[in-house]
Amino acid sequence: MDTSFYAMLANFIQTIIIIAIAIYVIAVIANWKIFEKAGEPGWKSLIPIYNFYIMFKVVGMKNWFWIVFCFSLISNILSNVSQPSLLAASSTNSSLNSFAHIVSIISDFVSLVAFVTYSWRLSKVFGHGNGFFIGLLLFPNLFWLILAFGKSTYDIRRLQK
Repeated sequence: MDTSFYAMLANFIQTIIIIAIAIYVIAVIANWKIFEKAGEPGWKSLIPIYNFYIMFKVVGMKNWFWIVFCFSLISNILSNVSQPSLLAASSTNSSLNSFAHIVSIISDFVSLVAFVTYSWRLSKVFGHGNGFFIGLLLFPNLFWLILAFGKSTYDIRRLQK
């Protein structure tokens, strides 16, 4: 192949990387703004795992965070431990593989329920209805931008109505 193909490929990859960085920066700014609207310092949105804990707290699901986090952690550990190595016979790990698979399915289900519950509660605490909730489920990044830069305000008491 000639060099023009590789030059086009390099330009394409550079463009994709620039777009990905731009999307990431916009998402970080939106996250920061949502944290501030919810009365939390924006810098907390930059710390991995802790930012999820804070967002679960913002929507009144602090205990759910620990359930999802523990299931995900256990699932990841089991999936790494249960992978048969090239030298070991896979039959020796069959019971561990089955257990890891079951835990993984449970973890996925718990994560899905938590995401749906979290999205519904996020919609409510910012004063939006079921349409916005569906939007958060289907297009979360777009609707996070709407939350961050729109006129919606945070009020945890809206969950009790």
